[in-house]
Amino acid sequence: MIQRIFLSIVLLSVCLLVSTASFGQEKIILKAEKVKDFYPKNILKSKAKGYLFKVGEDDYQVIGKKGKNLEAILMQDEEAYKQFKRFKRKLTSGKIVFWTSVGSYTTVWMTPYDNDITYEDVRNRSLIRTGIMIVGGTMTILLRNRAMRNLEKAVAIYNVNLEAP
Repeated sequence: MIQRIFLSIVLLSVCLLVSTASFGQEKIILKAEKVKDFYPKNILKSKAKGYLFKVGEDDYQVIGKKGKNLEAILMQDEEAYKQFKRFKRKLTSGKIVFWTSVGSYTTVWMTPYDNDITYEDVRNRSLIRTGIMIVGGTMTILLRNRAMRNLEKAVAIYNVNLEAP
């Protein structure tokens, strides 16, 4: 009988320890790194920065596509999760704007001219393509940067609420 009680207490302790570790009841730390450092086989060798995160004493991990690896931890805090959802929405919006501008640029470029082509037609299409590139690129960059700010806010809110009694 005493052995069963002791075994139950040990098993319960292990379960509590595992659940605390897996749900991340410790502070989250974000770290900005060059994307090529944690995706070495990336085709684009840009100087763009991405985020890594760690919970407590664990190793740094990649946040993942749309923050997939961090989402389970931030779900526990309602305020932080609202900011995290804004992060995901802005990332998605940025990708939609990017691909829409690429499609628009390609459509304008591939559209055939009439039989009587003039200098004005060529110039107007060039201006339209340039405008599409500038607006699409700028909007994509702005949305991505704002998304990253929302991610930083979500982590900050989570950490503050974790410390609150």
